[in-house]
Amino acid sequence: MAGSVATERALQGCPGIPGAAILSVIDAVHHEFISRPTMKVATRIALLQLLIAVAGAVLWGSFQGWMAAAAGFCGGLICAVLTYYTAVKALGMETSDPRTMVTNLYRAESRKWVLAIVLFGFAIIVFKGALAPLATTFAAGHLVYWFALLWK
Repeated sequence: MAGSVATERALQGCPGIPGAAILSVIDAVHHEFISRPTMKVATRIALLQLLIAVAGAVLWGSFQGWMAAAAGFCGGLICAVLTYYTAVKALGMETSDPRTMVTNLYRAESRKWVLAIVLFGFAIIVFKGALAPLATTFAAGHLVYWFALLWK
């Protein structure tokens, strides 16, 4: 609730400014959605995948140039986007009904596959000559899931 106090102070300091309303919405989303334990894990996984994307871009870029760096970053970015998208769609709605939970999970996974096909299709068109960086950084991003099992 400390974030709510900060938001209230910001709203008192600038009445009538649309930016204050945006702060309020961001604060509400953070406290009602991102702060859930399951979303914290998903956010952590996606951020680590972005870190792998940057590391892959630096690695590939140092050996094969900017096109390989961009393709490597794109592969890691696709991995992180798919992870976070699935988490938001599968875990975004609180429910205690098991049938609804499974339905949300299946919908999220099926939409993730469609999104993956679209993103990879676009990336393959853009990075025709640099498919190895795209694929290897995407695959390296998935290593985060193995380490996520060890988190406490």
